[in-house]
This record gives sequence, C-alpha cells and structure tokens, in this order.
Amino acid sequence: MGGWENKRMKINIKKCLELFDERHLEHRGHANSIIAMLGEDLAASAFKAYIPSVIGCEERKFQAEGFKNGSGPQLDRWFYNGHKNILYQCEIKSWSAWATTGRELKIDASLKEARKISDYYWQKPIAVEFRGKGKKDKTSKVLVKMQMKNRNNKYKNATIEPLLIFWWPVSKEKNLSPFFSVDVSDLKIGFKSQFKKLHIFSVSLYLRKLDKSGEKWFTVKEPDFDQRIVILKGLLG
Repeated sequence: MGGWENKRMKINIKKCLELFDERHLEHRGHANSIIAMLGEDLAASAFKAYIPSVIGCEERKFQAEGFKNGSGPQLDRWFYNGHKNILYQCEIKSWSAWATTGRELKIDASLKEARKISDYYWQKPIAVEFRGKGKKDKTSKVLVKMQMKNRNNKYKNATIEPLLIFWWPVSKEKNLSPFFSVDVSDLKIGFKSQFKKLHIFSVSLYLRKLDKSGEKWFTVKEPDFDQRIVILKGLLG
C-alpha cells in the first residue's frame, strides 16, 4: 500500500478517546458511523498489541456445538495465543459513550471517576446483556462452545476459551487492567455453558494506558481496514 494509506493506519489516541468516550456535540451522529467502520479492526489490533504472543487467525467461520451446520450463533474472530496454546473464540462489541446505555468518561478523568464508570458498565448494561439470556443472544453467545471449521493443524491441540472485547472502559480489577477474567457462573446466563471463565478486554482502557505512557499514535494493522480505506479513497477521488 502507498503512503496515503499507511498514514491513515495510524490512529490519534487522544482524538479516538475523545470521539468514543466523550460526548462533544460536533461528534453527535458521526461517532457511531465511524466506529461501525473502524471498531472491530481497532479492537483486534489492540488485543494483539496488548498480548504480543497473540495472532489473529485468517479463519473466520464458526460451528456452534449443539446446532446443525450453519444454524447456530456466529462470532467475530478467532485469536491464537501461541505462548499459552489458547484459541480464543471472540465476540467484539464496539459500543461507545454514544450508545443508549453509554456514559461519558473524560480522557483526564481521575482513577476514582474511571472506576465509577467501569462499575456502572459492569453492573448495569453488561450484567443485563447476560442475565437469563440464551445461546443466540448478542453477547451471551460467546459462551457457546465453538469449533473452527477446517481447523489448522497449528491449533489442533489448543484449548478453546471465550473472549469478549468491548470498547467500553470496563474492568473488574482495582488497577483497571484492560484484560481480565470473570466466572461464568456469576453472569447468570439462561443456559449451561461448558466454559468456567470468560476473558474480557477493554479497548478504551488499553488506549488510556498508552496515552498515560506518552504514546500519541496507535497503528491498526488489519487488512480489512486497509481495504476499506483504499475503497474510501477511491470514492472521494
């Protein structure tokens, strides 16, 4: 790809946080459209950057156990952690402060305020997303055991574990670690899952840590996003 596209792969961290975590009037009506285009690829790149031993799998197909072929729920991505030999079946939710249940969190918010917003997300909209929900619901479906179609021998003996990625700044850790795990039994879903733990990653909290460390830019390294930028450039002339 040429220089124009490569430059556009770099995301300004502060502006990204302002757009999706704060509610500036000039962003009304635009933030949701932009995150619809960018959110999934940004989430994938952020997770891989946070855990360097993780790669994104080219395979995007899922077969939900207990369902006839093609009739079960589908997820977004597979990630492989070569260090731990874990194959993550992943669902990505790019809900931001502009969502119906969203709350604003300033970039320079205190740790106390950030914890308050994190607790709100966990106790309110996220808890509701799981409580009593079934195998095809938009969030709880990540807890349905999946098989990778045409599974590569590289992942043959890997342990499959569920991963849910949010944009929202949410964490169960006191230090607001962007990556944490919770007991599935605490989620009170409406079916029996084979999984005991659910892994959760927050893109917002990860970018906030980068911002606090002095980083100004984050590079999205996803071919789908690259191609969208090329198409958009063509449309704009």
